[in-house]
Amino acid sequence: MNEQNPTDGHAALKEKLKAQKSHIKGWGIDADPQNDPTYPMRRRLSGDKSHLAWERPSQQSGFEDVLHSNERPDVTRVFGTSAPASGVSGALRRCAFHFSEGRFSHWLLLLAADRVDVIAGFANDLCHGRGSQCFTDKGMKAKWEHDREAVITKAAVGVAVVGILALICFRRHLLPQKPPAAHVVLARKCRRFLSRF
Repeated sequence: MNEQNPTDGHAALKEKLKAQKSHIKGWGIDADPQNDPTYPMRRRLSGDKSHLAWERPSQQSGFEDVLHSNERPDVTRVFGTSAPASGVSGALRRCAFHFSEGRFSHWLLLLAADRVDVIAGFANDLCHGRGSQCFTDKGMKAKWEHDREAVITKAAVGVAVVGILALICFRRHLLPQKPPAAHVVLARKCRRFLSRF
């Protein structure tokens, strides 16, 4: 039985692919092992294991309330605690981390917690006498200075959309009521009559 060397088959396949893709500019540019940026690391990992002799860092203290994936057995050795979970958004975040990261409920709860944080930030600004800076944050001052026509157009479209939606929602109260059709009146009378029996 003729056994073929696996590296020969690999080399033949590599040459075949190179011939097929030769029209692509830059194809196979990293095929040369002397020019491969990962080649020294590959050579180091092949036999020498001395670089793996490192001590695991000690666990950072205060990790009782750090949220981490339920797919990990423990928190990482070093973590940030600059914005701990608190309030309603913190409760939503804690609830989110009961679910796997592969489920929509995990991410939707985290998004909801972010929105709650935004609303809490607005409320906190108002309580401290500071108004919202949403126009400044969106660059409206610069837009007004440099592209006034676009700002006016967007504002007009926004007002029109809100006006149409308000008209649709409140049309029953704004428009005169038509009297019900004859068949509706007859059906009501029949229901009243039959309800006696």
